[in-house]
Amino acid sequence: MAIMLNTPVHPRSTQASRVTLALASLAVACAGVTLLASAEAALLPGTRSTLMGAATTATGFASEPVAEAPGTSVPFELSSVPDFAGYRAAVSRYLRARTPHRLNHVCVLGEQHGDGSRSAWVIWQEGREMVLWDGGREPLVNSRRTLNLRRDVVATEAEVAGSTYRVTRAWVRLQQQRCQRLGSRLELTRHQLNQRGRAAP
Repeated sequence: MAIMLNTPVHPRSTQASRVTLALASLAVACAGVTLLASAEAALLPGTRSTLMGAATTATGFASEPVAEAPGTSVPFELSSVPDFAGYRAAVSRYLRARTPHRLNHVCVLGEQHGDGSRSAWVIWQEGREMVLWDGGREPLVNSRRTLNLRRDVVATEAEVAGSTYRVTRAWVRLQQQRCQRLGSRLELTRHQLNQRGRAAP
Protein backbone atom coordinates (compact mmCIF):
# COMPACT_ATOMS: atom_id res chain seq x y z
CA MET A 1 0.00 0.00 0.00
CA ALA A 2 1.46 3.37 -1.06
CA ILE A 3 1.86 6.04 1.56
CA MET A 4 1.41 9.61 0.34
CA LEU A 5 3.43 12.24 2.20
CA ASN A 6 2.32 15.81 1.79
CA THR A 7 5.32 18.04 2.58
CA PRO A 8 4.36 21.68 2.85
CA VAL A 9 6.34 24.06 0.62
CA HIS A 10 7.26 27.35 2.17
CA PRO A 11 6.33 30.39 0.00
CA ARG A 12 9.80 31.85 0.46
CA SER A 13 11.39 28.68 -0.88
CA THR A 14 9.21 28.88 -4.02
CA GLN A 15 10.11 32.52 -4.54
CA ALA A 16 13.83 31.79 -4.14
CA SER A 17 13.61 28.99 -6.68
CA ARG A 18 11.98 31.31 -9.21
CA VAL A 19 14.70 33.94 -8.69
CA THR A 20 17.40 31.32 -9.12
CA LEU A 21 15.79 30.07 -12.35
CA ALA A 22 15.52 33.63 -13.72
CA LEU A 23 19.19 34.34 -12.98
CA ALA A 24 20.22 31.09 -14.66
CA SER A 25 18.21 31.98 -17.79
CA LEU A 26 19.83 35.42 -17.90
CA ALA A 27 23.31 33.89 -17.64
CA VAL A 28 22.57 31.52 -20.56
CA ALA A 29 21.30 34.43 -22.69
CA CYS A 30 24.42 36.50 -21.97
CA ALA A 31 26.64 33.54 -22.84
CA GLY A 32 24.79 33.15 -26.13
CA VAL A 33 25.34 36.81 -27.06
CA THR A 34 29.04 36.54 -26.23
CA LEU A 35 29.38 33.38 -28.32
CA LEU A 36 27.60 35.02 -31.28
CA ALA A 37 29.85 38.07 -31.14
CA SER A 38 32.95 35.85 -31.01
CA ALA A 39 31.77 33.86 -34.03
CA GLU A 40 31.10 37.03 -36.00
CA ALA A 41 34.55 38.36 -35.24
CA ALA A 42 36.13 35.07 -36.33
CA LEU A 43 34.21 34.96 -39.60
CA LEU A 44 34.79 38.56 -40.59
CA PRO A 45 38.29 39.50 -39.45
CA GLY A 46 38.89 41.79 -42.42
CA THR A 47 36.09 44.11 -41.41
CA ARG A 48 37.93 44.94 -38.18
CA SER A 49 41.24 45.81 -39.82
CA THR A 50 42.21 49.10 -41.44
CA LEU A 51 44.89 50.24 -43.81
CA MET A 52 46.83 53.02 -42.17
CA GLY A 53 47.79 55.04 -45.21
CA ALA A 54 51.14 56.79 -45.33
CA ALA A 55 51.38 60.55 -45.66
CA THR A 56 49.99 61.92 -48.90
CA THR A 57 52.43 61.02 -51.65
CA ALA A 58 53.85 63.33 -54.26
CA THR A 59 51.54 61.77 -56.84
CA GLY A 60 48.49 62.90 -54.88
CA PHE A 61 46.79 59.49 -54.74
CA ALA A 62 44.45 59.03 -51.76
CA SER A 63 46.20 57.78 -48.63
CA GLU A 64 43.61 58.17 -45.84
CA PRO A 65 42.80 55.05 -43.75
CA VAL A 66 39.88 52.97 -45.04
CA ALA A 67 38.36 49.66 -43.97
CA GLU A 68 39.86 46.78 -45.90
CA ALA A 69 37.25 44.21 -46.85
CA PRO A 70 38.35 40.61 -47.38
CA GLY A 71 39.54 40.27 -50.96
CA THR A 72 39.77 37.37 -53.36
CA SER A 73 42.71 38.72 -55.39
CA VAL A 74 46.44 38.75 -54.69
CA PRO A 75 48.76 41.42 -56.15
CA PHE A 76 51.55 40.22 -58.44
CA GLU A 77 54.68 41.80 -59.90
CA LEU A 78 53.86 42.96 -63.42
CA SER A 79 57.36 42.46 -64.81
CA SER A 80 57.30 38.78 -63.77
CA VAL A 81 54.40 37.90 -66.10
CA PRO A 82 55.02 38.17 -69.87
CA ASP A 83 51.47 39.34 -70.67
CA PHE A 84 51.89 42.30 -68.30
CA ALA A 85 55.62 43.05 -68.53
CA GLY A 86 54.97 45.66 -71.22
CA TYR A 87 52.75 47.77 -68.98
CA ARG A 88 54.78 50.95 -69.50
CA ALA A 89 54.34 50.81 -73.28
CA ALA A 90 50.64 49.96 -72.90
CA VAL A 91 50.08 52.95 -70.61
CA SER A 92 52.02 55.26 -72.94
CA ARG A 93 49.90 54.22 -75.93
CA TYR A 94 46.74 54.78 -73.91
CA LEU A 95 47.74 58.26 -72.78
CA ARG A 96 48.71 59.29 -76.32
CA ALA A 97 45.29 58.13 -77.52
CA ARG A 98 43.63 60.29 -74.86
CA THR A 99 44.50 63.86 -73.92
CA PRO A 100 47.59 63.65 -71.72
CA HIS A 101 48.41 66.39 -69.24
CA ARG A 102 51.77 68.09 -69.05
CA LEU A 103 52.66 65.66 -66.25
CA ASN A 104 50.85 62.33 -65.81
CA HIS A 105 50.92 60.07 -62.75
CA VAL A 106 49.79 56.49 -63.35
CA CYS A 107 49.78 53.50 -61.02
CA VAL A 108 49.30 49.94 -62.29
CA LEU A 109 48.12 47.23 -59.88
CA GLY A 110 48.35 43.60 -61.02
CA GLU A 111 45.87 41.18 -59.43
CA GLN A 112 45.71 37.39 -59.56
CA HIS A 113 42.20 36.11 -58.89
CA GLY A 114 40.89 32.97 -57.22
CA ASP A 115 40.41 31.16 -60.53
CA GLY A 116 44.06 31.79 -61.51
CA SER A 117 43.30 34.53 -64.05
CA ARG A 118 45.15 37.85 -63.97
CA SER A 119 44.26 41.44 -64.71
CA ALA A 120 45.53 44.89 -63.77
CA TRP A 121 43.96 48.20 -62.85
CA VAL A 122 45.54 51.24 -64.48
CA ILE A 123 44.85 54.28 -62.31
CA TRP A 124 45.45 57.61 -64.07
CA GLN A 125 45.39 60.40 -61.52
CA GLU A 126 45.10 63.46 -63.78
CA GLY A 127 42.57 61.84 -66.10
CA ARG A 128 40.50 60.62 -63.12
CA GLU A 129 40.16 57.17 -64.68
CA MET A 130 40.63 53.53 -63.73
CA VAL A 131 41.07 51.16 -66.67
CA LEU A 132 40.92 47.37 -66.41
CA TRP A 133 43.67 45.69 -68.44
CA ASP A 134 43.69 41.98 -69.29
CA GLY A 135 47.30 42.11 -70.46
CA GLY A 136 48.81 41.12 -73.79
CA ARG A 137 48.79 43.42 -76.79
CA GLU A 138 45.13 44.41 -76.48
CA PRO A 139 45.08 48.24 -76.37
CA LEU A 140 43.82 49.80 -73.18
CA VAL A 141 41.42 51.94 -75.20
CA ASN A 142 39.53 48.70 -75.95
CA SER A 143 39.21 47.81 -72.25
CA ARG A 144 36.07 45.96 -71.19
CA ARG A 145 35.79 48.29 -68.19
CA THR A 146 36.79 51.95 -67.84
CA LEU A 147 35.70 53.83 -64.72
CA ASN A 148 35.24 57.58 -64.76
CA LEU A 149 36.09 58.61 -61.21
CA ARG A 150 33.99 61.76 -61.54
CA ARG A 151 30.82 60.01 -62.68
CA ASP A 152 30.95 56.31 -61.77
CA VAL A 153 31.76 56.55 -58.03
CA VAL A 154 29.03 56.55 -55.36
CA ALA A 155 29.08 56.84 -51.58
CA THR A 156 27.45 53.56 -50.49
CA GLU A 157 26.88 49.98 -51.62
CA ALA A 158 23.14 50.71 -51.73
CA GLU A 159 23.75 53.26 -54.48
CA VAL A 160 25.58 50.67 -56.58
CA ALA A 161 22.24 48.81 -56.77
CA GLY A 162 23.39 46.05 -59.12
CA SER A 163 25.13 48.45 -61.52
CA THR A 164 27.84 46.93 -63.70
CA TYR A 165 29.92 50.11 -63.80
CA ARG A 166 29.42 51.96 -60.51
CA VAL A 167 31.81 51.44 -57.60
CA THR A 168 31.97 52.86 -54.09
CA ARG A 169 34.30 55.63 -52.97
CA ALA A 170 35.75 53.32 -50.31
CA TRP A 171 36.65 50.69 -52.94
CA VAL A 172 38.41 53.29 -55.09
CA ARG A 173 40.42 54.53 -52.10
CA LEU A 174 41.36 50.97 -51.20
CA GLN A 175 42.60 50.23 -54.74
CA GLN A 176 44.58 53.47 -54.81
CA GLN A 177 46.22 52.60 -51.50
CA ARG A 178 47.00 49.04 -52.58
CA CYS A 179 48.52 50.35 -55.80
CA GLN A 180 50.70 52.84 -53.91
CA ARG A 181 52.02 50.05 -51.68
CA LEU A 182 52.16 47.13 -54.09
CA GLY A 183 51.77 48.41 -57.66
CA SER A 184 54.06 49.99 -60.26
CA ARG A 185 54.06 53.78 -60.47
CA LEU A 186 54.82 55.78 -63.60
CA GLU A 187 55.44 59.48 -64.13
CA LEU A 188 55.17 60.45 -67.79
CA THR A 189 55.37 63.92 -69.29
CA ARG A 190 53.53 64.99 -72.41
CA HIS A 191 56.90 65.60 -74.07
CA GLN A 192 58.03 62.03 -73.33
CA LEU A 193 54.81 60.63 -74.73
CA ASN A 194 55.10 62.69 -77.92
CA GLN A 195 58.75 61.62 -78.39
CA ARG A 196 57.89 57.96 -77.98
CA GLY A 197 54.92 58.31 -80.27
CA ARG A 198 57.13 59.60 -83.07
CA ALA A 199 59.70 56.86 -82.42
CA ALA A 200 57.09 54.08 -82.48
CA PRO A 201 56.82 52.11 -85.76
